[in-house]
Formats: sequence, C-alpha cells, structure tokens
Amino acid sequence: MSGLPIQYDEGFIEGPGGSRLHAYWRQGRSDAPLLWNVHGFQGDGMGNKAIALLESAARNNLSFISVDFRGHGQSSPTHANGRLQGLCHESLLSDMWAIRTFIATWHQGPRVLVGASMGGYASSWFAAEHSEAVQGLVLVAPAFRFGSTMLGRIHGLTAESWKQQGSAEYQGMTGPELLGWPLYEQSVGRSEESVVSWLKPEMPIRIYHAIDDDVIPYTTSVAFTARSGDQTELVLSRRGGHRLQESAGRIAQSALELALGLM
Repeated sequence: MSGLPIQYDEGFIEGPGGSRLHAYWRQGRSDAPLLWNVHGFQGDGMGNKAIALLESAARNNLSFISVDFRGHGQSSPTHANGRLQGLCHESLLSDMWAIRTFIATWHQGPRVLVGASMGGYASSWFAAEHSEAVQGLVLVAPAFRFGSTMLGRIHGLTAESWKQQGSAEYQGMTGPELLGWPLYEQSVGRSEESVVSWLKPEMPIRIYHAIDDDVIPYTTSVAFTARSGDQTELVLSRRGGHRLQESAGRIAQSALELALGLM
C-alpha cells in the first residue's frame, strides 16, 4: 500500500460447486460505481494494479473488489488433481458469476471491470455474455485468445497431443502445473474478432497495451479496436512489457474517470 489509511475487507466468498474464492473488497456508496479488478494468469487479487484501483476507489468513496480465481492465490483449486487442471473458459466465467452474486448483496451501482491478460479475456467475455452486469471495461494487454496461446508457450505441444494426453505440463512461476484439455478446447473460435461481435457497441472500453509485449501481441488489441464501437479507446506504449507495471497509476485513473462518467 502507499501508506494511505485505507480500510478494506478480506475473506472468502462462496464459489462454484462449494469452492472458496479469496476476496478483497471495499464498500463505498452502494449506488455509485464499483471498480472490479480481474487478475491475470498465475497472478492474484492484490497486485500493483489492484492496489492502485483500491486507492482510487477509496479516495472517491467508490466500491472495489478483487478476487483470486480458482487455482490462484488462496482460492480453492480448479481440479482435485491439480490447482490449474480445471482452468478453462467455463471455470473463469463461473467464478466471475459467483463474484457478481456476492457483489449484488451490497452494491447496486454500475460496475467497471479492469482485467489484465487472462483477466482481460475473462472480463470481456463476461461482459459479452452478461451485458446487464457490466457497464464499462478497462483491458490491460488482454489475452483475447487465452487457452489457444498456450500452444506456443509449451515446447513441442500440439493440440492433438494435448487432447490425447488430457493435460499438458506448464512450467509456471512456482513450478510445473498441469493444464487440462478443456482450456484449449473451449478456446477454439474465441478471439478478439469473436468477442467484439458480442459486446454492446455503446459500452465504454479502454485498452492499454505495450508494443514490446512479448506474450500477447499488441496487434490483437489493434484488431479489437478496429472492429469495436465508437466508445473504445486504445492506448499503445512503446515500452512496458506484458505487465505494464509502471502504468498502474495511469490505468487506475482511466478506470476511475470511466466510472465517474457513469454516474
């Protein structure tokens, strides 16, 4: 934290199938906007972008939430045989719906989702499939093709071998992790072109991407923007890598301005 005396709650909320999702939240005005942080692959709910969003929410008496997806942080695993083996499109969106259900018990205002990488994938598809639950999006290096991109990140892996084996071993930040076949299977046909066709054209969207991103090509964000509505804005940086760590404050300010514009 920056030293500000910010109060927030931390605990577990009910997830799909009796699982537990580890959450951080702050209740502001119930009818004012909420900033919803959605973390990336192998991240957790309280990275530097989440902290910047929480501080912005607190300064403006807005609500905030950030939750570890299953298989991440302190939340339940996605599968009995491995923390991430059940990770897929359905697991991500069912986690998002569980969070939405929890939010509805104490917040009735508009919601702005701020999703990074895998979180950008989950946020955009959640907004596409549940447009009534999302009023604005801020996407940071969004992995619009999450799932299928793993083929290029696991040496020698092909879709055929992944399907035959049922899982693939990924060398994660804390050691090897098994990723189940549904992660790829459910990603087929999902891309920047497909999700933008589902989103409401009037939804305000802000996208941040670095040209030197070596994980997710910035051209996917360009393609998304070219096909989206007039309320979409894309900000490209020459440097910043995939995580855009140095831009956390700027991203939080953009999310705040978008949220305040919904009041």
